[in-house]
Amino acid sequence: MVILAKSHTQEGIPVSANLLQLGFYKDFESMEQRLFLNFRVNDCARRLVVGRAFPLSQVDEHVEFTTSTVRELTGKDRATTTEVLDAVRRVGELLPAEAGPAIRFQYAGHPDEKLVVAMEPITIPETDARVYVFYVIGEGDLHAYGAYPECPWDGDEKFVYRVARK
Repeated sequence: MVILAKSHTQEGIPVSANLLQLGFYKDFESMEQRLFLNFRVNDCARRLVVGRAFPLSQVDEHVEFTTSTVRELTGKDRATTTEVLDAVRRVGELLPAEAGPAIRFQYAGHPDEKLVVAMEPITIPETDARVYVFYVIGEGDLHAYGAYPECPWDGDEKFVYRVARK
């Protein structure tokens, strides 16, 4: 469940924060069962979950998250993965990788909405050290794709990230 928490400004960027529960799934089996039964998951995201490519929090935690476009974060019409993640770190924090599936479970989304999770990188040694990011798309998709540091992002792409802790 996502609860609209509050609105404020962080480094000149309007922030409307939502709450996200991390640590709800303590094991991958229960996550997989619900994820694959209820949502459309692309092959890459499926491999990351089935392959246990990221840790799951063993402690329940509610974190505030928000979204901003690449343009809002960087002031540019096009920015690289490195530039976007650096900008997120200036105004907030990267989410852990488990936030991708967690947002998919808890955030209903809108039919045409696509959110890119600004998250701690997932690397898989046998895949040429590619970094992966989760996308939460529309009302029912979870995708993952490679995002090298120099990959370009359009200014209108929306990234979701953790609101800076006070």
